[in-house]
Amino acid sequence: MIKRVTSLLLSLASAGILLLHGTACTPLQPEHCGSLAVSLSSAGGSSAPKSAQAVRLSRLRCILTDSGVKVFDNVFYEHNGYFTVVIRDLLPGTAYHLALYGGVSSSCMDAVAERDSIIIEPDVTTSIEMVLHSLIPVPAEPENGASFSGPDVTFTWKGCEFVNNYLLFVATDEEFSRPFLIQPDILTTHYTLHGCAAPATLYWKVSAKHEFGGYSSWSEARYVTID
Repeated sequence: MIKRVTSLLLSLASAGILLLHGTACTPLQPEHCGSLAVSLSSAGGSSAPKSAQAVRLSRLRCILTDSGVKVFDNVFYEHNGYFTVVIRDLLPGTAYHLALYGGVSSSCMDAVAERDSIIIEPDVTTSIEMVLHSLIPVPAEPENGASFSGPDVTFTWKGCEFVNNYLLFVATDEEFSRPFLIQPDILTTHYTLHGCAAPATLYWKVSAKHEFGGYSSWSEARYVTID
């Protein structure tokens, strides 16, 4: 099997250039190699990779595979919300798979982009655009500050791709230090809370458990009052 040196060039806007090298391999004539340039956008159309909650992604994990074999896996950090990835010294004619996972911390994954069957041309840079899809739910109803006579309140939110289920957190204080309900494994995009005694103010937020093995960041918090 022909092996190769894989290097990753990451340009972070005006912050300069960082060049990283993968495992040293041999031999592929450089003049026959190709490169892959990746530009990112969000599903909402912004040129910066931001989630639907407008939370700036601070880190981006890049995983490139060849027939299921990992070629490169590294984490990079944003500058002014932009990431531009260029992967060099790739074997022409090979169908690569690229996965990008963005988040605000190592414990949260807030956006994902995947692309299959990326064919590299020899001696040139192949350019592609990948769309980052938010994994952070967006609260829908009730509107922030809405009032109810009770005793039941239904919380709804906009769903996300690549999500298995949701986690709802309801508290009686805006710091969420006094939990009223922590409900995991919600398979729909709504949940009805029964038996809310008046008067009360309830704060709520939701997170998504995604198929990649973790949770997203919390959505924006809202509150409702029970009269």
